[in-house]
Amino acid sequence: MGEKMNEICDNPFRYIGVFANSTLKEQTAQIAQMKAYARVGQQIDNPLQLQRLLGALPNDDELIKKAQSLLALPQEKDYYAAFWFLRGVSPEDDMTAIKLIDNGNLREALAIWSSLDDPATLQNQMVAALTFGEWRQAMKFAQSLYQHEEDIRRFVRVIASNFNLSMKQVAEKSIDNSLWNAVLKEFRISECRENIEEVLGKAQQESGRTTLEALYKTMDDLSDLKRLLGSDDVVFQTLSEQVVRAMLLQLEDEQLKISQKEILRWFGKAHEFAFDEVTRENISYLLKANKKKRLRLFILLPLFPIIFPLALIYELFKGITTDGCLSSLKGCFSTLLFFCIFIPFIVFSTRQCNTNRYPNSNHYKYRPNISIPEPIKHQRDSSNHIKYFPRYRMGVPTLDTSEIILPEPENHNIKPIKDTSLHRLTLEKIIRQKEMNDLKSLPDEIIEMQKEIENKQINDSTHTTN
Repeated sequence: MGEKMNEICDNPFRYIGVFANSTLKEQTAQIAQMKAYARVGQQIDNPLQLQRLLGALPNDDELIKKAQSLLALPQEKDYYAAFWFLRGVSPEDDMTAIKLIDNGNLREALAIWSSLDDPATLQNQMVAALTFGEWRQAMKFAQSLYQHEEDIRRFVRVIASNFNLSMKQVAEKSIDNSLWNAVLKEFRISECRENIEEVLGKAQQESGRTTLEALYKTMDDLSDLKRLLGSDDVVFQTLSEQVVRAMLLQLEDEQLKISQKEILRWFGKAHEFAFDEVTRENISYLLKANKKKRLRLFILLPLFPIIFPLALIYELFKGITTDGCLSSLKGCFSTLLFFCIFIPFIVFSTRQCNTNRYPNSNHYKYRPNISIPEPIKHQRDSSNHIKYFPRYRMGVPTLDTSEIILPEPENHNIKPIKDTSLHRLTLEKIIRQKEMNDLKSLPDEIIEMQKEIENKQINDSTHTTN
């Protein structure tokens, strides 16, 4: 038996031992019987309480009051009724199946309900599977049982919270139901966004190898967002750019020591999630710099203990058989000198080129953080699919110059610049040119720009007067 569900173990219908569709008269009679047993100190034996399978229940007034308080609220009553057994057209068969479940025999209980032509059997089979922790089997029955969006949402939330499941696990197998797929898609998108935003929040407070690894793992969620929303979606592009920028900013920590393999692993996958041109250039530089190897001669290093003795033996044998001992000693000395020079050359030539520095590091220093749009609106079309309509769309996250605070010019007698299209275009051009350099020279260029605008306005007014 798997994990126990709170909605089943703490179900008020289980507390008093009745079916979920029992009448108020039946509930009152069952409560009266429980109180009578409690007065004489006896425990009631009711299969609908599943005391053998789920554990004994105290037969006291506190349990009865708790059940009555929950059943008195219509919303709570309907909620718990969705996760308890129903009385169908054959109550005797229902009780037989429930007794089998109480004794731990799920297969025979499901077989009994499968043989009945009764709409209530679908819920009974689903509840029976959930009682044993078989959420995948219960989900198959739920797909045939639930045809309304709210019911599907309730079921998915319950199994995800009780069995500690992610939406990726819930939707790992394909479902031939458009409404179920739409709801699971919405849940998965929301889960991906929450996971990514949580890691991004931690990355603003902490830095180090652990943070970089966490940012790298969010790329699985980004891949799912790309699959579910599309590569042109604003939410996907914004979150992707934020994750990649956060990874690059983590490299600014001078105390962080990262190996070449880690950089290639982290940023090799990050390249496909970068949409800003400068960000892509920075990642390309990191990958190119860390892939450099001067010569791939390191394969000869393990052969050195074998080659060197053989070379010495060969030189000794050659010298003795041809030119004498002196020649053999010269040959051995030459061999030894050759290996003394060749081994350091191999080591030096195969040295890894490892760097975590990249150009344009000031690109993100004066740029405001790109933000995610407002919560996505969803609408339903004729085929019951949920469609996502962001407030706006963008191809590439662009610089929002309205959030940049520029230093005030030294000359305070200059009139403020009017909000014209020429001003906005020129200002954005200057900021793009200066964002990788020092911003201290901006005021002078703004002054020149203002003069050009004033001259243009004077010329326009002159032509108008003429």
